[in-house]
Amino acid sequence: MKIKIPKKLNKTQINIYFKKVGLDYLINQKNFNSELLKPDLNDLYFLHNFIIVNKRINILEIGTGYSSLVISHAHKMLIEKYGKKIKNNIYLTANYTILDNSKKYINISKKRNKLINNPLQNFKFSQVQMTEFNGRYCTKFINFPKVNPEFIYLDGPSQYGVKNNNKFSFNIDSKDLMPMSSDILKIENFFSSGTIIISDGRRANINFLMNNFQRNWKIKNIEDRSILILVDEPLGKKNKKKLEFYKF
Repeated sequence: MKIKIPKKLNKTQINIYFKKVGLDYLINQKNFNSELLKPDLNDLYFLHNFIIVNKRINILEIGTGYSSLVISHAHKMLIEKYGKKIKNNIYLTANYTILDNSKKYINISKKRNKLINNPLQNFKFSQVQMTEFNGRYCTKFINFPKVNPEFIYLDGPSQYGVKNNNKFSFNIDSKDLMPMSSDILKIENFFSSGTIIISDGRRANINFLMNNFQRNWKIKNIEDRSILILVDEPLGKKNKKKLEFYKF
């Protein structure tokens, strides 16, 4: 299955894009004068437009931030545009789950996302613990949500604040180490063909995933982004119906 890649835009074009879709909030710098971390409009444009052009309506976001605002907005746009088709197709699931291990940042995103008013967005908090996968140290969410997404944005959890595991002393809670999430690997067998994972940075974690996946994934790197797509044969009728929706 082929995916569509957003066109590369300059700063002025990105501002026009966000104004056109109704995300003026992101181009008004007064909204961010008091914040240490400013939104990266290029990354946010890519993420928003990617979801729109590839029509992903069943989304899991691991981590939360400005990305949650644009994902929620893009998700709502798709539901409004294709709502009747989604409702009449028993094989399609409209869902947007945001998972993070920081109550602070979940609360910030909840407040910010009120601008979008997407009734299908669902925030989940879970602590993160050290674990192993195939004998390699990594992390896992203690309470992973019951979801089977067709689009995953991997931007969490933070490597800091990870709970120790009394089975071993190692912990990635150090500036010399890096995030190493394993949760996607544990639910890989449930994914439909055509499932997409995007991560902005986190290349070490992406390498870990690619080295441990058991199904057929293709990877495309664009600047700092990694885009992974599951290109297995469709699992059955349900999977084929989903792929038909993505293509039309």
